[in-house]
Amino acid sequence: MTTTELLKILSTLGRKDVYFGPQGFLLTSNEEELEKAQIGFAIHPDGTNVVGSNEGDWQENWQVIALDTELGDPYFIDLNDNNSPVYTAIQFDGVWEANPVALSLERFINCLTLFIEANNQSAPIFVPDENTIIDKIVLSQLENQLIETSNCKDFWQQFFECYLDWLNEE
Repeated sequence: MTTTELLKILSTLGRKDVYFGPQGFLLTSNEEELEKAQIGFAIHPDGTNVVGSNEGDWQENWQVIALDTELGDPYFIDLNDNNSPVYTAIQFDGVWEANPVALSLERFINCLTLFIEANNQSAPIFVPDENTIIDKIVLSQLENQLIETSNCKDFWQQFFECYLDWLNEE
């Protein structure tokens, strides 16, 4: 997938940020942002390339397309897979653990669209307010829609566990 094709797909969302409660997704929207998004993952802040070929290394074929607005975790595609699955990863003791978010970039965009349709937040909410979705049935239905749309159960289950923890803390 070319950079132009990638940016075109990302632009179909019609916006570059999507929020649900305190959590959010910040998508890249141009070539400069796409290059900058690699810093801290494929590129060290000093400009050094830090990709590797061993399991647990950041891989050459991983292209960061978005960041988690709360924690800064990357959302990236695997350029070696024609379906462009979307993953997120956390680094533990220098080892990257990739977890699937959606089986394709299009499915990922469709998941973000579900959030926009459910609760069109324009910024993160750190304390639940009158617009916060708290109905457990509605939340369960949205979680199931995201799992079905993405075809990735574990990520979305964990996402909603964190959301429910946030609701219970407040």
